Amino acid sequence: MFQMVRKYKKRNILRNYSQEALDQALEEVRGGKLSIRAAAKKYNIPRSTTSENSVDGCSLGRPPALPTKVKDTLVSKAIDAANKGLGVSRLHMTTKAGL
Repeated sequence: MFQMVRKYKKRNILRNYSQEALDQALEEVRGGKLSIRAAAKKYNIPRSTTSENSVDGCSLGRPPALPTKVKDTLVSKAIDAANKGLGVSRLHMTTKAGL
């Protein structure tokens, strides 16, 4: 028969780096001295942590296809049409957006 293990060893150590090391790494990344990967390796910080903390208000991914003003106009027109009981097709929305 198998017996349950009574004493478990913790396999992962959470946050094995100091806040000062993270701050120094982020300062070098923001200053352009090191890349995210190089700073993570130099200061022994996970690359994902360095990457997540290095973004200050920057949007990730590609820029939006529509300007915010056009998007807001299309949304308001679609809501008005829905309130009147009219359906709006995909073709109608793309022609209004100019795509």
